[in-house]
Amino acid sequence: MRRLAWVGVALCVVVFGLGGAKGLFWPPGVTAANFNRIRVGRTEIEVDGSFGSQASACGLLTDEANPDARSRRIGFIGIWAGKAGAAYIRFGLDGRVTRADRFEPTTAGAGGR
Repeated sequence: MRRLAWVGVALCVVVFGLGGAKGLFWPPGVTAANFNRIRVGRTEIEVDGSFGSQASACGLLTDEANPDARSRRIGFIGIWAGKAGAAYIRFGLDGRVTRADRFEPTTAGAGGR
């Protein structure tokens, strides 16, 4: 029985250790690497977790292709900005990713190195 308890303790250490190590291997922040991990179907909260913050701006998406339905909302776009760049993610009305639109890296100013 005592051996089983130690196996349980070891298993907990491994599971929680790997969970904590995730932050070491994939630190949150608006980076190209974290942008590339965004998948269709993820929620806005999951995307916030990947980037380490909430979107700095949001905008509604409407059906521009159909002139009779221009006022019809089809989703929204979230913009996350950080030191490494800005990420643009599209969401459906259900709050799930429909497309990881683009990542624009921050460029050094003129004369910057």
